[in-house]
Amino acid sequence: MKEILTPSSQTIMSGRALIFNADGLIPIVQRLPTASNNPGKWELVGGTINEVDIAGGIEREVLEEIGVDINLVSPIYGIQERPLDRGLNGKYLAVCALAETVKAYPKITLQTTEAAAYDWATMPEILNREDITTTSRLAVLKLGEYATDVYFPDRLGINDLTTEYMSDLPHHSQTDN
Repeated sequence: MKEILTPSSQTIMSGRALIFNADGLIPIVQRLPTASNNPGKWELVGGTINEVDIAGGIEREVLEEIGVDINLVSPIYGIQERPLDRGLNGKYLAVCALAETVKAYPKITLQTTEAAAYDWATMPEILNREDITTTSRLAVLKLGEYATDVYFPDRLGINDLTTEYMSDLPHHSQTDN
């Protein structure tokens, strides 16, 4: 029997959204230089989810971090599971979902206590960045094929994204989330 994934005191769940605006661009944020994990690295928008409603948690995190309303347009996928760092008991679980902005061209309002900067990028640009977190890279790989084949095939114009980048995927470290 498979374990049901719900946030608990022994599980830290991080939710990320692969968000597209009307031009197929994705907002990414730069972690603060003082962050305990991955300081200064870039990642998809999201954060820690404490609620049982995982979809609602992802939407809340995006609204808190960049002030943008989104609609999730895919199932929620698990992308990374590993033991917690720094001698803590439990596990870290990362989930992701494909989303689109409610407004075609939303204005970003960055929460500066959460992120140092933001940018807009394409999926290939994200995958080619050396300073992107492993969790965000995995999310793009997991959702990229769904986005290009099922949800946005005419808008994105990208084919076989996963195959092209899978061989370049770095091994994740215990602190990379």
